[in-house]
Amino acid sequence: MLIESDTHKALSAISSTSSFVNDFETNIGFLRAPFTSLPKNNYLFQSESALQVMNTVIFSLKAGESIVKITGEKGVGKTFLLRQCVSALSDEYYVMHCIDSSANTSDFLKSIIEEFGMTYSLSATIPQLLKQIQCLLYEHYSKTDYPIVVWIDDAQNIPMDTLAVIESLCKFQTRQRKLIRFILSGTSKLDRNLEKDAVKQLRHNIAHYETLKPLTQNEILEYVDLRLNASGVAGSICFTPAAIRLLYRKTKGIPRAINYIANKALLLAYGKGESVVTKSYVYQAVIECDWIENQDERFLVYFFYLPMILAGLGVFLMFGIEWMTL
Repeated sequence: MLIESDTHKALSAISSTSSFVNDFETNIGFLRAPFTSLPKNNYLFQSESALQVMNTVIFSLKAGESIVKITGEKGVGKTFLLRQCVSALSDEYYVMHCIDSSANTSDFLKSIIEEFGMTYSLSATIPQLLKQIQCLLYEHYSKTDYPIVVWIDDAQNIPMDTLAVIESLCKFQTRQRKLIRFILSGTSKLDRNLEKDAVKQLRHNIAHYETLKPLTQNEILEYVDLRLNASGVAGSICFTPAAIRLLYRKTKGIPRAINYIANKALLLAYGKGESVVTKSYVYQAVIECDWIENQDERFLVYFFYLPMILAGLGVFLMFGIEWMTL
């Protein structure tokens, strides 16, 4: 716990940092931070892969399919992109966003019932909860034509028992429609989970699927330009082609990593009073980002220093053996 004097120092530090950030944004002319991780509509970059994912999701929902599956590496932007899809369809669909994908089966079903604004028995069994949801779905469609969609983020964490229950929910239908539909988004681990025999039928219910791919080098250039333009600094600050190439090599095209490193490089350039982010600033930003594994530098260390170590060891052994023979 902070004592009073420490609290004053902490508040002073926060004030100083806030002043620096405001000065940074004011001097360069930012209307908003360009590489923030917070989702903003005008920051949506429609890469070729992103457009394909959006089209697949929208087509699947409009076709009335049970499940659409979206996979991709962590940080590639699945959640941000799907949030845009859901937002675009908000007038036509009722979407339940399930964030806690690791919840047990009972809690998962209860969360759906709560979305309907209904209560449930605390002692209700899984079959009873399923029956209640089925009744709620029939009641819903007797009053409105809005399709019900459950979007489960980080779906690779869904317990196998819950996947089996989702399979049961997919069976709820009339002659005209599926009563409930699902968007499953997650990493490649989701694919491995769905390959198991226990959820074979669920796998067959996935009519459409797509993988959101990292950005290409050319797309990173467009992505950075979009972010800078959206932040209100079009033309007054830029990343050099060499900086973009290094950014691509170090981030592998993952937007979350691009945002982190580009923001750091921008701060470094500002600290030097420059409006051009060069390769050296990106390189320094990469070094300072501990959570990004710098394989190239590690390789160089082994390449240059290992022979020197071996040579030294050889000299030591040679003189050691000579000394022992004296």
